[in-house]
Amino acid sequence: AGALRREVLRAMAMSASARVYACKGCVFYSSAALKSAADAATAQLEGGALADWSENWAQNRRCRDGEDVHVTLVHAQELRGLSGGLQGAVASAQALVDSSWADLGIGTAEEKQSKQKCAFLVLCWPAAALWRRDIGLPWKDLHCTLGFAGADVHSQPKGVASLIGGGVRIPEALAFRGLLGALVVHVNEADRSEELLRLLGMLQVVADEAQRRPWQVKLLRLRCKLLAAQNSYEEALPCADEMIRLTAGENAECLATRALVRVKLLQFAEAMEDIQRALSILPREDLEKRIHLLRTSRHCREQLGLAPHLGAFFKFPRTAHLMDTGGDAVTRDDLLLSQDDARHFLDSGVVVFVEEKIDGANLGISITHSLQYTRLPGYFVAFDLYDRYAERFFTRQELHATLRPTRIPVVPILAKKACLSKQELLEILDTPSLFRDGCKEGVYLRTETEAGVRRCKVVRRDFVQGLMFHWTATMQKKNAVDHQFKLGYDAYSEAPDTKEALPSAPDEESGAISEEPISDMRPRPPMVQEGFGEDPSLSYHVTVKETVHPGPGRTVHFDRKINMQRNFSFLFADQVAVSAIPKHEGHIRALREIGFTLVVSLTEERRLPPEWFGPRDEKVIENLYVPVLDFHPPTVEQVDLILRRVTDAVRRRGKVLLHCMAGVGRAGTVAACLLLRFGVDGINESTLATIGTAMASNEAIRLLRSKRPHSMESRCQEEFLRSYAEHLWRTASFDSGEEKPPASRRVPGEGRRP
Repeated sequence: AGALRREVLRAMAMSASARVYACKGCVFYSSAALKSAADAATAQLEGGALADWSENWAQNRRCRDGEDVHVTLVHAQELRGLSGGLQGAVASAQALVDSSWADLGIGTAEEKQSKQKCAFLVLCWPAAALWRRDIGLPWKDLHCTLGFAGADVHSQPKGVASLIGGGVRIPEALAFRGLLGALVVHVNEADRSEELLRLLGMLQVVADEAQRRPWQVKLLRLRCKLLAAQNSYEEALPCADEMIRLTAGENAECLATRALVRVKLLQFAEAMEDIQRALSILPREDLEKRIHLLRTSRHCREQLGLAPHLGAFFKFPRTAHLMDTGGDAVTRDDLLLSQDDARHFLDSGVVVFVEEKIDGANLGISITHSLQYTRLPGYFVAFDLYDRYAERFFTRQELHATLRPTRIPVVPILAKKACLSKQELLEILDTPSLFRDGCKEGVYLRTETEAGVRRCKVVRRDFVQGLMFHWTATMQKKNAVDHQFKLGYDAYSEAPDTKEALPSAPDEESGAISEEPISDMRPRPPMVQEGFGEDPSLSYHVTVKETVHPGPGRTVHFDRKINMQRNFSFLFADQVAVSAIPKHEGHIRALREIGFTLVVSLTEERRLPPEWFGPRDEKVIENLYVPVLDFHPPTVEQVDLILRRVTDAVRRRGKVLLHCMAGVGRAGTVAACLLLRFGVDGINESTLATIGTAMASNEAIRLLRSKRPHSMESRCQEEFLRSYAEHLWRTASFDSGEEKPPASRRVPGEGRRP
């Protein structure tokens, strides 16, 4: 093997004299390296390699071409079909000057009728073969003429089939890198399959002698493809068996190749064995290959009369970015589409579905990663559905039709359009999100063709994925489901048939965006009603002014409607409201917008983040934290403090919110104390002058529960209200001095849930 390699394998370094030029209406290539190879071949011919050779052959060539030898890259007849003509072909062929080629040996061709015969170097030049394909020309046997008798022969092939002695010379690196790439390009050209198979056979000898197993496997796989292109499956099966032997049955692609050959030979049971073995080896992330194998397996089972096979679970593939919008949008670990793949989504004419991107890691769990969603239609939002029997993804139409009866929400389709532009996508990113405060995190692009489903995404430049700190070291936040939003979400859960235009960007001058995402939303009552006690089952929203900065030097203003937290209603009109705990900063922003100046938090187990409060646009809102154990009443001192702070806030024309976790037990107890003290008329000069209580404790409980059902959850909370009524009669006045909120008190002998 070593002797053979030293004899037939040699590298051909290109000299600085290599050039591509026009001559006689053709495109020629010549170089000192080519002249050296031709001289060496001529010496072999003169030494007896070809019996018919004579010096007249070489003299005939010199009379036609001169002393320099050349390779004809393009004939004059071929130039007629090229748009750039001769000069354009010469200009584009300059890229071949620095490419590598190799001579495979000496070949001969003969025209028997005219008795013309010629000798030439058979060349392997992958770069030139690909260049001809790129400019629209067919396969050509590249060669360098050494000499001819009478006239040159142009009607016969001058490829490997013409080699004398069966020898082949080719450098290692070129043979098993560049050459194989060129052969794969032309693997389906039926008129050249025999030529390629002959060359592969010669290369296989070199690979076997050199004991290079990877080369042997690659050549066998390519040989299988060529034989399959000729429908010669009986000949392809031994090649496939040899591949499996060389790889010890541990190469998924080789197993898949043999399975496909066996399917063509109607060996379905054996093919299924290869497929199952390949699936066990193939990485689960290689989704497209797994789907192809599963489809082949289903075909085999159908032919054998077996029940359809339920495909295995697999990890959903990673989605590549269409483009890098800058900032933190694309990290070094992310995938980025190539320019060719990106053109499929932008200007290929294929219809593209544009959907709002939702950070999948954040849904279905309580702790947020990089974003917090405040208006979800559900904790789980579907964005794709895979049929394991058919081994394919549902179309958008099938997905919406299938999930509509289940009431599972689907990611919203913003637009359906062909020929998108990058600018249009960037404008979509600047529009408000349906699910959170601020602009959209990103958009998801999807196409559906006969070749399958393709996906990509575009993410805002300021989107940061992942946690900066471990969740145990930060404030735990919950994503919020907006049930009122969910009622009308079907408007976004169906693929639009006529919505072809993309949504426009916000008006940066006027700043007016009317964001009412659901057109058929049921009417909402006004924020403040006259009299005592609103219905907490109704849903309220507040419109706030929002400002975002989508990019350097850009500011966008718009109006945003924020749905208030659960169980929200006014106890005293325009004075005191009761609710469950605010879920996000947007709730505090809405309270500030409509004049709330004090939030009383009664949750011992959770405290609202301090950064939610403080001055904003000259509107100040404070948070009074009075921790009370769940299912327990506050202490007398705590209620006294709360009533003083509530009275002060209302006197200053502010509004007050009382909340616990659900707005029922602890907040209900304090609300009952307010009713006990001020009655249904609320806080005013008349009720402030009242001594003792405005109503009996039983009446306060009954009245409160008539407007806020299930208020005051435990017996000890009811007993506290009666004791607090006695306290009011004893004191008959308020102490206006400020003091630190007293600590919560556990009632002796009572458990966590009385």
